[in-house]
Amino acid sequence: MSQMNQDDDQNYVLGIVGGIVLAILVGVVSLSISVSNSFNETPKIAESSETKTQAILGLFDFSVADGKITLQGDVLDEKAKLSLLKPAKLLWGNDNVIDQLNIKPEAPRFWWNVKPLEVLSKLKSVPQFKLHLSDQSISGNAIVGSEEDKNTLLSGLSAWFINDAKSDVEIEINPQLAQSSSLDPNTLLNLQIEYVTGASDVPDAIKPILEQIADVLKDANRQIAINGHTDNVGMASENKFLSMARAEKIKDFLVSQGVPADQLNVAGFGDSKPIADNTTDLGRAKNRRIEFANP
Repeated sequence: MSQMNQDDDQNYVLGIVGGIVLAILVGVVSLSISVSNSFNETPKIAESSETKTQAILGLFDFSVADGKITLQGDVLDEKAKLSLLKPAKLLWGNDNVIDQLNIKPEAPRFWWNVKPLEVLSKLKSVPQFKLHLSDQSISGNAIVGSEEDKNTLLSGLSAWFINDAKSDVEIEINPQLAQSSSLDPNTLLNLQIEYVTGASDVPDAIKPILEQIADVLKDANRQIAINGHTDNVGMASENKFLSMARAEKIKDFLVSQGVPADQLNVAGFGDSKPIADNTTDLGRAKNRRIEFANP
């Protein structure tokens, strides 16, 4: 092979090697630029469905008078309608709920800070009110029994539905409507139950309302505390054991109706938290109760 051919072959090989080296260098530079940019960019965080959800009041009128509640307004679908009607019937009774809710596909899907069960349970303690929810404001009027009840309602109206809702509700105080109950503020529903003395089995008379409670809890998908209480008849230690047994039986019944067991927490307080005078038959009856509350 001539010297010229050898030189040509060497130049050809060197050209290939040089091309490979150049490609590697270009790749390294491109990678460093890409890495540098990735550190300088603001990271994009995928938004969850919860972060995209905004609290919406909807368009409703709630009013209570003479022990009856009227629900009026537009809802998106049957599910939204039942989310209001079920807890209302549970709290006021089936015959005391006036349904004037209309299903309209163009209605906004309301989304409150807390579930309708909790909102309505708080409103249940207000003897008389008429509230109008629209856009970002709540207007209307209410009558309560004390200054404390007024402040509780005012703070609730700004937090229950949407944060910092504009409230133009006029609240009047009528001391004659003051309630003497000492229920825990976390209580959502208080059931007085006529148990046979010393018994913990769920009385048949209370099962229909427990079925309603189960229906609401299945839809709400939330944690609930089931708290048992007794009057002061008998030894305190026995009453605490009995109240716990009664709460456990209530839980078992709700689970049999389809409520997930892990949603339900139970506790027994015996006679340590009376809400009425234990020296009278009526007072003792009020103290024999099951409370459903925020855990």
